[in-house]
Amino acid sequence: MFLYAYIRREPLLYLSLYLKQHRTTYYRLLDAVRYDGNWEAWLDFFLEGVQVTATGAVDTADRLVTLFREDAQQIHALEQMGIVDEVTGRQRDRVYVYRRYLDILNEGAQPL
Repeated sequence: MFLYAYIRREPLLYLSLYLKQHRTTYYRLLDAVRYDGNWEAWLDFFLEGVQVTATGAVDTADRLVTLFREDAQQIHALEQMGIVDEVTGRQRDRVYVYRRYLDILNEGAQPL
C-alpha cells in the first residue's frame, strides 16, 4: 500500500541550522582560523556539526517511515470499514478516495 506524501525538494541535512545554533563558537573558531591559522579546531567543530545533523536526519527518516507504516495500516482498516475506496486496482501506488465526502461535494455537478 502506498500513500502519496509531499516530497521535499530541499536538502535533508541542514548544517546551517547547527551553525546558527552554535553561532558564537562558529565565529570564534573562524576568527582563530583567520588570526592563528587554527584550521584543526574549526574542522573538528564543522565535522561534529555534520555528524549531529546527519544523525538527526537519520532519526527523522526513521520516525517518518514508522509513521507511514502506522498510517498505512489505518487506511487499510478504513477500507475494510467501507469509509474509503481504493480506486486504482493496483497492488502498488494505490489511491484511495473518501467517496461519501466526494459525493456531497459533487451534488448538483452531474451532467444533465
